[in-house]
Amino acid sequence: AHPIAFAVLSPEGAVSRYFYGYEYPPKQMKLALLEASEGKVAQSFGDRILHFCYRFDPNEGAYTLQAMRVMQLGGVVTMVGLGALIGGLLIRERRRAGAARKSEQDGGAREKHSALDGAGRHAAGAAGQTS
Repeated sequence: AHPIAFAVLSPEGAVSRYFYGYEYPPKQMKLALLEASEGKVAQSFGDRILHFCYRFDPNEGAYTLQAMRVMQLGGVVTMVGLGALIGGLLIRERRRAGAARKSEQDGGAREKHSALDGAGRHAAGAAGQTS
């Protein structure tokens, strides 16, 4: 009798990974295909993250989560989140400052028009009293 094995090949035809036995866990198979294709068959962003975070551990004989990769990914997500937060706050502050300047300019123009209108009415009222 001979052992049962399943080989995963790279696009160049080199053996990338062997699976032994009758059962091939779907997650392990997916990760082996992602590794063999160097991530080119990744259908979604989640597949790319799996390819980035999991590596084959020969001692375990399976793909395992790499803590360092998870920490790198967490660092990138944190930096992007902080950048988006700071950017959003800066944009909001600029909009508020622009709106405040505009209302100050509009308010000054209104006061000028009211003063002119009041002076005109006052002059017309005074002219009506003298005649």
